[in-house]
Amino acid sequence: ATLVITSRGPQFRPATLRELAANGYDFAKSVLPLDEEPCGVFLPYDLAAINSSGLTAEEASRFGLQEPRGVSYSRGVMMTSGQHKGAMLLTMLARTPADIKAVVFVDDHGRHVLRVYDALAGRGLAVSTFHYKREQDNVTRFEYSDKKDVARRWRRLDKSLQAVFE
Repeated sequence: ATLVITSRGPQFRPATLRELAANGYDFAKSVLPLDEEPCGVFLPYDLAAINSSGLTAEEASRFGLQEPRGVSYSRGVMMTSGQHKGAMLLTMLARTPADIKAVVFVDDHGRHVLRVYDALAGRGLAVSTFHYKREQDNVTRFEYSDKKDVARRWRRLDKSLQAVFE
C-alpha cells in the first residue's frame, strides 16, 4: 500500500497531483485502503479526544502536537500543512483495515525522517527511513541565493494584478 505524505497544504493539491502525474507517478492501484475516506479538508486529530485519532496522549506530548491545521487526503496523497509527519502517518494508519507491519519512508528533510522513524518504531512497526539528498545542492543554492530581483519582480507583478482586478 502506498501513502504519499507532503508538508504542502490542501491548497496545493491540484499543482501537486499535476506534477506527480507529469512525472509518471500514479498511486491508483496501490493506495492505502481506508475504512472511510475523508472528504475535503479535515482536522487530523482532536487534542481533547486524541485516542480517537489513533494517537496516544503520550505521543501527542512527545510529538509536541498543537491545535491541528486542516489537512486533506485523496488518491493516495495526504497534504499535511507542515504538521508532524510521524503523527500524520499514525492518524492515517488508524483509518486503515490493512494489517500494516512495516513501513518504508523517504523524505528530503532529515527531521521528517527522524520523526517518522520515532513515531513508528515506538509502535513496534518495522520501519526503514531514508533521507533523500540528491537535490540538496540545488536546495542549498536556492536558500542562500540573492532573491532581491525575484522579490522585486513579484511586487511589480502583484501590483499589476491588483490594478487589473480591482
